[in-house]
Amino acid sequence: MKPSNPECDPHGKTTASRLSLAENIARFIGGKNDLNTDIPGLMLIRRTHVEPPGSFLCEPSLALIVQGRKRVVLGDTAFVYDESRFLLTAANLPTIAEVLEASPDKPYLSALLRLDLAAARQMIAQLDLTDPDMAVGGTG
Repeated sequence: MKPSNPECDPHGKTTASRLSLAENIARFIGGKNDLNTDIPGLMLIRRTHVEPPGSFLCEPSLALIVQGRKRVVLGDTAFVYDESRFLLTAANLPTIAEVLEASPDKPYLSALLRLDLAAARQMIAQLDLTDPDMAVGGTG
């Protein structure tokens, strides 16, 4: 039984907004596999076939899969993520990664935002933590 409102699917299924995002990324990236956007640090990724495991250096970043599924191995631990999960890394980590779900009809689509940790530290250091609007749970 499908939920009546695809925007509120509690089971992590593809929502209408995620489908729209996938369509926009696919249109924007075109036939390319990787596209560095005009937004600093933002890369769009497209794969039309499952990829075997390969070694990568995972940089500090936020990786969001819009369509497809991927496995990342760090040491003895494997992480599988897809449309319902994201991967956040805060350090350079040697990993093994593989795309598990991708096809020409339904390519793997991902957005990767590289994090500038030095800039984040500098911004946090400049915050006025005595301001109640900047406190956790504040309105700021």
